[in-house]
Amino acid sequence: MQIDTKAHKIAYTLCASLLTVSLSACAEETKIEPTTPARDLMPFSIGFDLKGDPVLLDEKGNRIPPSDVQFPIKATAIESVDTITMVQYRGSHVKLLKTSGGWYAIPLPH
Repeated sequence: MQIDTKAHKIAYTLCASLLTVSLSACAEETKIEPTTPARDLMPFSIGFDLKGDPVLLDEKGNRIPPSDVQFPIKATAIESVDTITMVQYRGSHVKLLKTSGGWYAIPLPH
């Protein structure tokens, strides 16, 4: 009786692959913690739609519609003013964003 080593290796590889796949099905999903704790963030964020227009999002990611603001705002003083500048170049796949934190180059899909 002769053992075919090539067939033996193929059978071993197939069994090992099936065992790996079956064990990976039992793996637990782990949640990745955000790098910035939510308590350090405002309850809204600024996103951009597919045309590049800014949209405000609540903490669940839902759009916040613009509101009718009546000026002057009743307050005792202006505490701070921050701006966001966005630059889109023709022929480039990069959008530049300038905030009080500095410049960001955001790659766009081709």
